[in-house]
Amino acid sequence: MKKISSVKCMVICLFVSLLNIVFSAEAQTNFPGTVIAQSPNPLSRSYASPSIVVLPDGSYVVSHDYTGTVSSIYRSTDNGVTWSFTTQVPNCHWATLFVHNSALYLMGTAKSFGDVVIYKSLDGGYSWTRAIDNTSGLLLSGRYHTGPVPVVVHNGRVWRAYEESPDPDNERDFHAFVLSAPANSDLLDASNWTKSNILRFDESWLNAKRPNWFEGNIVVTPSGNVVDFMRLETWQAVGGGMSITTGGATGLQRYEVAAKISVSADGSTVSFGNTAAEYAHFPGSESKFTIRYDATSGKYWTIVSKISVFTDTWETYNLPSHQRNVLALYSSSDLVTWDHKYDIIKWNEGYPVKTWDVFGFQYADWQFQGNDIVAVSRTAWYGERYHNANLITFHRITNFRTKQLTDSPADLLPQTQSTPILSWKFSNPDAAGSQATSASTFNHANLGVSTLSRGAGLANTAGLLRSFNSTAPSPASSLASAITNNQYLQFEVASKSGYMASIHSIDAKLRRNSAGAIYYKWAYSTDGTNFTEISDYNIPFSDSNSEGVVQSTIHVGGLVPLQNLAAPQKATFRIYFWGATTSSGGFAIGRYPTGDNTPSLIVGGEVKAIPPVPPSLLAWQFSAVSGVVAGSLNATTNNSYLHPSTLSRGAGLTALSLARGYYSTVSAYGVAGSSANSKATAIANNDYYTFTVKPKIDVVVSLATLNVKLRKNGSGPTMASWYYSLDGTNFKEITQSTNVLVGDTEGDLQPTVDLSAIAELQNLDDTKTVTFRVYGWGALTNAGGFGIGRYGTGDTTPSLSVGGSAIYNGVDLANWNYDLAAKNSAINANIIHPDVQQATLSRGAGATYVNNSTLSYVATFAAGANFATAQSTGAYFQAVLNLNTTKQISLSSIKTRLRTSNAKSVKNYKWYFSLDNITYTEIYTGNNSIGLTDTQGEDQYEISLKHLAALKNLSGTTNVYFRIYAWGADVGSADSERGFGFGKGESSTTGRTVLTFTGTIADDDQVMPVHDLKFSGKANKNIVQLQWTTSAEKDNARFEILRSTNGAPFVALDQLEGKGTTTQKSEYRYADNNPALGLNYYQLKQVDFNGDSKLSTPIAVSVKMSEHHFQVNAPAQQDVVNIFTSSLNGNATIEIHDMVGRKILSQKIKLAGGEERLTLPAFLNKGVYLASLWVEGQPVISNKFIKQ
Repeated sequence: MKKISSVKCMVICLFVSLLNIVFSAEAQTNFPGTVIAQSPNPLSRSYASPSIVVLPDGSYVVSHDYTGTVSSIYRSTDNGVTWSFTTQVPNCHWATLFVHNSALYLMGTAKSFGDVVIYKSLDGGYSWTRAIDNTSGLLLSGRYHTGPVPVVVHNGRVWRAYEESPDPDNERDFHAFVLSAPANSDLLDASNWTKSNILRFDESWLNAKRPNWFEGNIVVTPSGNVVDFMRLETWQAVGGGMSITTGGATGLQRYEVAAKISVSADGSTVSFGNTAAEYAHFPGSESKFTIRYDATSGKYWTIVSKISVFTDTWETYNLPSHQRNVLALYSSSDLVTWDHKYDIIKWNEGYPVKTWDVFGFQYADWQFQGNDIVAVSRTAWYGERYHNANLITFHRITNFRTKQLTDSPADLLPQTQSTPILSWKFSNPDAAGSQATSASTFNHANLGVSTLSRGAGLANTAGLLRSFNSTAPSPASSLASAITNNQYLQFEVASKSGYMASIHSIDAKLRRNSAGAIYYKWAYSTDGTNFTEISDYNIPFSDSNSEGVVQSTIHVGGLVPLQNLAAPQKATFRIYFWGATTSSGGFAIGRYPTGDNTPSLIVGGEVKAIPPVPPSLLAWQFSAVSGVVAGSLNATTNNSYLHPSTLSRGAGLTALSLARGYYSTVSAYGVAGSSANSKATAIANNDYYTFTVKPKIDVVVSLATLNVKLRKNGSGPTMASWYYSLDGTNFKEITQSTNVLVGDTEGDLQPTVDLSAIAELQNLDDTKTVTFRVYGWGALTNAGGFGIGRYGTGDTTPSLSVGGSAIYNGVDLANWNYDLAAKNSAINANIIHPDVQQATLSRGAGATYVNNSTLSYVATFAAGANFATAQSTGAYFQAVLNLNTTKQISLSSIKTRLRTSNAKSVKNYKWYFSLDNITYTEIYTGNNSIGLTDTQGEDQYEISLKHLAALKNLSGTTNVYFRIYAWGADVGSADSERGFGFGKGESSTTGRTVLTFTGTIADDDQVMPVHDLKFSGKANKNIVQLQWTTSAEKDNARFEILRSTNGAPFVALDQLEGKGTTTQKSEYRYADNNPALGLNYYQLKQVDFNGDSKLSTPIAVSVKMSEHHFQVNAPAQQDVVNIFTSSLNGNATIEIHDMVGRKILSQKIKLAGGEERLTLPAFLNKGVYLASLWVEGQPVISNKFIKQ
């Protein structure tokens, strides 16, 4: 992707910035299968060369490379369902995983066209040896090429194929050879390997544009001989015939020819005679493949990228070998005749793939596992282009030996056909073609009308009916010239207020006359100034059909900047064109016949309401940070229900200067791939950043998201991963957060970490403290920099943020905040709860009234007193809560704002409580030290009362007494210097409080008669799993499960039988198969045998909307559509559109929240349609379906 303009335009919009944090890693469509690895920068960093192996314990290990020198390792221990990143192996490329003599190996080259290397792991892929010399894995030095091709053990030797590329100016001049070693030898020792002679493919052997062989597979033939089964390029020569007419391959289907190089038994010699017997008809031979033998079936099996369309003329952009859109399984009993057994995955089969298409499945590696094949694919799914993959995907072929083509899954094309959101038609009525601008003729209801216009370098003097036509007075001869001279057509996509657009595709019908432009390219901008080219390929356009030619779809769903564009942000598109031979050369969008309503320009995508952003609980933004920050940094956003959080370093990090960032050098560094800079060493050395999340008293917190921007310098860590702990000691890795650091100067925005899926991080109460750490490893030197940040100057976007919910379940029972000064007697609380009759604050005999502070309730304390003196002299303040309630009150906390007159005043204080005003009990052992310096007073750490059983479930007219003793004023200090008390408040009834008592209130029937109830819930797709435990029960007849969608009222879902009376731990589970979308509140109603009932504290579980909630099908031979909905409630509208945006059906319905089916009449032609469901208060759900 190339930037067209370097002019910078900065728009600071906090709302848009927050949305970017939430949606920055989202592209159009998730891959419909299992993703092992996904490139964080799919348009600049492609993933390649996957390999897979099954370990003896059944675990899977997968490798792939993403640069010319590094391979990443992933593991799965659940048969490929989930994958975790394990490590990286530097100086490793084009490598094959294999198991031999109980060890795991990785064998390839050190870099693209580099040394031959092999690495060994004895712990299942977590750590690897280093190839330093010819005894430790450096087998050959030079320029070598390969792919993840099989390693075969045969006749007591280990075999692998390679190619030499001796000419750096002609890298694809490949010379095939074979490496082999005794099976029981040290495979890391180069002296044990035998290299055969090299063999170059002679161009005269085959009539083709560029005949060449490479990426050979070692295969043992049915007769027991070893051959190097070669991928062979047989491209048709420009102007040449389709038939192969020379050499041993004469008569074979071009693009489907493989070569078989003979290998001597000792591995020293390879030979090829260009005979017919040394070629094979092999579908898929134009791309890398893997062949393996299955003794059970007695057949050879392979997975290939199958070519579906052969043409006898071609251009570079639509060469048949570009067709990597069908991944197919073949088998053969003789390596000569190959049978097509099954299509594993396919997109738009039969379509001649163009260079710029963004879907492809290729370079598969695979293994047998029982009756199944497990495979990995280098997959482009909205990637940069079909060849440059952004995913490594996992595939399982069950019962592969019995597969038939009819078992193959459906083509994925419908999943990539976008819903029209904008379009322009120029027929009915017929446009003149020379109109100055053209407004969109179809608009999504929540998009603004878009205007198609011309750049200043184009003219509209030439009319062309049913089109939007242009000529260039001074035709551009190149893209650069077209950009400079403003020779483009342009339109915008802008959502209405409250909505956001995701743009997935552009479809156009273009028309040129014989002198018109012969190339074009699309570009986009999200600021209207800086444009980025879409793909790196100039699209040729030479057809001068008078009615125009429909172009290949431009898929942009993988372009993250074009997804979730929230108003007022918009996208601007330009199509540049060049190459016209005269100023009369016309280039137009269009056209269709008179009366034809087909649009000539269609923009596909989706428009939806801006979803609520998960509340930011904690965030750090560094716009004001400069220089070295040696200490910690307080959160710039700190939810009031959380204790203050600070960001700090582990002991292994040393502070380093970085403007607008929090930066350090690391202590774990060393040679790439060594233990010195491994993850284990980074952990041992405490190379981390850390912060905590701690709810305040009576607050319940559920964490949802973690967003961070990490920065490294050139020698800094290459990897990073987050960990969390609930005890500050035992940390668990959040494996989905593990990521490769690119090293952008402004930092790398990491994919959002989903914390909502971690059960331990939900429904956290005030007894829990979550500690997060992010470790970085892989640094090369002691100058390796690693930090958090950064954004541009003046940009206040947080570099680190945690989102989620915080719910306060307590109440203020009494507080004092106003009219405090000059009160020489007891004062009543300014605010009291209805269940508190009165609350008073007074002074003890040893706390002498003084009026030396405004907005404060203070006293003078004795000089030199100790705690015993304070007790004996009554040096305290006393607060009394007079309850008057039929409910049950449990006291939770004391919140205070304290003030001293100066540094000579009291130094310590301690709280006590009593229920009779005679016997007082210490709330906490130890003394609270006072170091107050702010004359306005300072908020103290909240004092918890929840550990005090005596203060739970109080009712009636109970009185609760509290005393705060103070002592330690300097000897010799004056009375005016020994002031201490509560303050300062504010001169307002709504001002800040200086003393507050909090608690929880329950109806008398809400206290559970079961002991130690622990109640939790978790959403799993469309089901909420509830579970609870009790440590003991008495007379427990049953639990009723209650649910609410708004917190009240609750309705009964079901009931589970209780355990009666027991002193044993009891466990209960319940699945709500029909939860509502969004937040669901659950509560347990415990019922005794005598009918008495008690209620638990509610919990909240969030259920996210998915396509599961809305399904559509259209039965063949019937003029109806069937609509299926689940868990949707409220007024709704169903609409069906065809793929050019025409509305076929619109029906309003009422959904009741359960499983519902609705059949509607619909007269549909065969084809693909889009059904959309609008539910009141919910985002739109859309599903494609096919009418057969």
